[in-house]
Amino acid sequence: MTKPLLQNLTASHRRVIEILFQQGSASRAEIASVTGFTKPTISQIVQDLTEWEVVGEDAARKGLRGQPARPVSVRRQAGFAIGVNFSTSFAEVVAVDLAGSVIDAVQAPLDEPSPECLAALIHEEMERLIRRKRLAKNRLLGA
Repeated sequence: MTKPLLQNLTASHRRVIEILFQQGSASRAEIASVTGFTKPTISQIVQDLTEWEVVGEDAARKGLRGQPARPVSVRRQAGFAIGVNFSTSFAEVVAVDLAGSVIDAVQAPLDEPSPECLAALIHEEMERLIRRKRLAKNRLLGA
């Protein structure tokens, strides 16, 4: 199956990802309990997200009755976002992964404090950062 753009995830996919952000790691049964979705629905959603490399399975939880639970968690490298901080004299562009960790940051002087110059500088620095860190543009979630 081809990897979709993360922006094209369904509301159900996004709800499962949200639960995993909140809990860090959860079994399919725990996700089903929180979302109200059936266990087969959760299994299909997790399978999709695993194939798309958005989530991955963690080590099995032992010590519980029955078959050990196979929790899943969001993979930090599955996507990234760009943040911008600016003033009248500089712009800073920062890329963060899905865990909120900084991938890279660049700061550049702003020659002229106009919206056009700022937009051009941000675009240039964002492209430079993406190239330098070899980030896949289809994994860009937003800026």
